[in-house]
Amino acid sequence: MSSLSFLNYVLSGDRPANVPFVWRRSRSDFSWPTLGAIDPVREGLKGVPGVVVVWSQARHGRYIYVGQSRDLAAAVTMLRSDPAVDAYGARQLNVTWAPIGVAHRPGVVAYLRRVLDPAVDRCSLDDRWPVGSAVRPLSVPLPA
Repeated sequence: MSSLSFLNYVLSGDRPANVPFVWRRSRSDFSWPTLGAIDPVREGLKGVPGVVVVWSQARHGRYIYVGQSRDLAAAVTMLRSDPAVDAYGARQLNVTWAPIGVAHRPGVVAYLRRVLDPAVDRCSLDDRWPVGSAVRPLSVPLPA
């Protein structure tokens, strides 16, 4: 555990996830893709469980949504057409993801939602893959 992770653990009480965790970018050009341009199948997301983060680099300049899914390709597709996310211009929003198993996903999402304070706290993705309210947060590196 790095000293920064340890400090975060001591100050916040969050447990570090202690799992390999890397925020992913587009395979083709290593950029942060937009929801409108990403091809989730080409990116290899079909059937991959994980966490997804959506944010705006444009006028809002903030995190829009954090969620989890058993199938990241399905999550990206759902987020494109979700009214709560689309209110922020879904097609122009950036997206990143991190493959992670079911045991750690709820804690990671709870941590990211608390730290990033996304504009959308609930959308259709939460109806399909909910995050319980009693989940203990697991700290992970933030998307950068």
